[in-house]
Amino acid sequence: MQQPAPQPSSLHQRDIVAEDFVAIRHIKKLKSRQAISERILEAHANVTNLSLLEAKLSYIRAWQALPEFGISYFVVRFRGQKKDELLGIAFNRMMRMSLAGDALKTWRFNTMKTWKVNWEVKERNESLNEDLFYKLTGGWV
Repeated sequence: MQQPAPQPSSLHQRDIVAEDFVAIRHIKKLKSRQAISERILEAHANVTNLSLLEAKLSYIRAWQALPEFGISYFVVRFRGQKKDELLGIAFNRMMRMSLAGDALKTWRFNTMKTWKVNWEVKERNESLNEDLFYKLTGGWV
């Protein structure tokens, strides 16, 4: 967990312009630029004592902790369905998702016995060739 560090002497709250760091839609939700500036200063204070390499590693760790990290998305149409859906492939699972990004069904690779892909469909996406599909799924076909 991040712990607040002492306030840096070089940055002041009046120097922080919230629009430079935060999207306007989030500023409107929070309605307090003062609170946003304080949060930015607090976050900056947590990384000021880190070296450049440590700061980059900290950023990468935070990015990898996101729930959607490492998922490749493909627009597909399942048999018997009229609408396109998303197929998300991660290192350990495959997910059927709505176009809005909501997970409808999840299959873990370690519990799957077999599955097949219909390569004969005339409306197939040429950007996902067979070799790439095998690499993404780890040869589970």
